[in-house]
Amino acid sequence: MSNRLQLEREALGGLTYEGNYYTSELCLDDFKIESHRTIYEIIEELAKDGEPIDYTTIFKKAKFLGKSVDIREITSIHDEAGSSYTHGFHVKALKEYNSLEMLNTLGKEIALRSKKGEKSEELTESIENTLQSLANASTRARIVKVDTTIHKVIEGIEAAYKAKGGMTGVETGLSGLDDLTRGLKPGQLIFVGARPAEGKTTLALNIAGNMGKRGVPIGFFSLEMDSGELSQKLIVRESGLSGQGVKSGFLKQTDFSRLSQGAGVVHDMPLYIYDQPGATMAEIRSRGKFMVRKHGVKAIFIDYIGLITGSDTRQPRHEQIAQIARDMKILARQLQVPVIVPAQVRREAEDKRGKGIPPGMRDLAESSEIEKSADIIMFIHTVEKIDGGGFDIGANVDLIIAKHRGGATGKIPLYFNMDRQLFTMRE
Repeated sequence: MSNRLQLEREALGGLTYEGNYYTSELCLDDFKIESHRTIYEIIEELAKDGEPIDYTTIFKKAKFLGKSVDIREITSIHDEAGSSYTHGFHVKALKEYNSLEMLNTLGKEIALRSKKGEKSEELTESIENTLQSLANASTRARIVKVDTTIHKVIEGIEAAYKAKGGMTGVETGLSGLDDLTRGLKPGQLIFVGARPAEGKTTLALNIAGNMGKRGVPIGFFSLEMDSGELSQKLIVRESGLSGQGVKSGFLKQTDFSRLSQGAGVVHDMPLYIYDQPGATMAEIRSRGKFMVRKHGVKAIFIDYIGLITGSDTRQPRHEQIAQIARDMKILARQLQVPVIVPAQVRREAEDKRGKGIPPGMRDLAESSEIEKSADIIMFIHTVEKIDGGGFDIGANVDLIIAKHRGGATGKIPLYFNMDRQLFTMRE
């Protein structure tokens, strides 16, 4: 099998997995083999019509469009791809092959034309045109004239004017936080920093649940807990029952009606969970784009940054985290939704807490790039633990907004009911 045939099959095979088309940088010109071009055109038609993309729908669409494709070729291309997770690598390999092929062809053409005595100015122009084509194909940067941005800016100003201090983003359900931020805005990257067991995942899940109860579609990427564990936490919160009681089975018969009511509330939430441990940003980007396109997701939660697998595991971990943070910001901007991410703070923050000193941005673990990429950074600072006996355990905490690009910072008093997995405003 030739290099081109193999590379095209591998890149095309990744598109037969759900969601990959929407993150891929492929285009029709990347394929030179006619049958592959036909398959890619059918995939484009499926995407345009909002239909799922897999080897069965490709074949059905081909019949509908009157195009000739071999179902055996489609299925073998799909099977050889093996996994959607390597799609980005195969796309990069095909793009590189195409670029080198174009340069090789250019070299031969220039050599032939120079032998024929063409002027150097004409040859130079051909070289520049080819290099420009390569640059245009490889860059993802968008260059826009400023007048094209004015309409969007005016819309934002008008929205703020109409809100008159009200919400201009997605509400979190915590009044103190909403008053300070006016809601979480599209394109924002928000980090929630805390030490283990201080409630960073619970706070993220609380905000997601608050949004879901108001009918806001939410995407939740859980790398630590599976979807069942997340659902149980939400049910406990909505039922008002003891989390430890539910886990241990110490419930009264009358508790089951409350449990059923809580489960009903969670059932109706437009909350979409992806719980693959060790996910990469490529996976998260692919599934996130699919959630936004298919389900109209308005906010994405990723729990948590320290559990994401880097694209190059040979790099030092702090460099991997730096790249992940940058990719998260790009994701928020591309999808135009707020992205909320819990993050660990350094162990030294515990010593500071013992002295009554809240954590700061220097306490973020593993990378200073988190601070640079974030629009909002908030920390959970435990002020006082409260033990009411039995399962009644909680803490008075301050939610410290340490960074807020373009907005106010401050401190929000909360109560963390550890047993019920619930954060509420504190008087």
